[in-house]
Amino acid sequence: MTALTSLGKIGIDPAEIDGVVISHLHGEHFGGLPLLLLDTTLRPRSRPLTIAGPAATRQRVEQALAIFGWASAPIDAAIFVPLEPGVAVPIAGCEVTAFEVVHNPATAPTGLRVATVGATIAYSGDAGWSDALVEIARGADLFICGVWSFDTWDPTFVDLATLLAHQEQLDCRRMIVTHLGPSMLEHIDQVPLEVASDGLTTEL
Repeated sequence: MTALTSLGKIGIDPAEIDGVVISHLHGEHFGGLPLLLLDTTLRPRSRPLTIAGPAATRQRVEQALAIFGWASAPIDAAIFVPLEPGVAVPIAGCEVTAFEVVHNPATAPTGLRVATVGATIAYSGDAGWSDALVEIARGADLFICGVWSFDTWDPTFVDLATLLAHQEQLDCRRMIVTHLGPSMLEHIDQVPLEVASDGLTTEL
């Protein structure tokens, strides 16, 4: 829900965004989309916005707009593209592939690989440890991995201790951890990996 505010802080005009890729349908992962569409009523786009994610993404965004009282927001200002696990799809000049991961099944959870000329970015989404993360990270220039807990095991969300135990299996050039929970923040000085921060930009 803070997407527009965050974009403003780092100087990105929402109208400059060609594509958004969603890993799964928990609110903190897709909740900015209704506001992104609402923004088009104030600042019309010169080109369509492509939103790729689980098959139910459009339906969930429509439901959110109705709940928020913004049902008049132009849902058709976006082109919704469903991501089928294992199938590469062209999105805004990139090739995007979704992979099934272990998380709350009601959210249609996936990890993602986004490939463009000269670089591949992999993203775990919210996921417990499984061999799917090895496949997602394989050969990536950057693997962005959600890590909620410092050392408390959870089948639906990898913790740092588990990630480090499997780190040698992750064949990626670089890894950044994100989506940190309270115990991760309390032990941040003990995290031996790069840590994401709001507004972080990086070069590959």
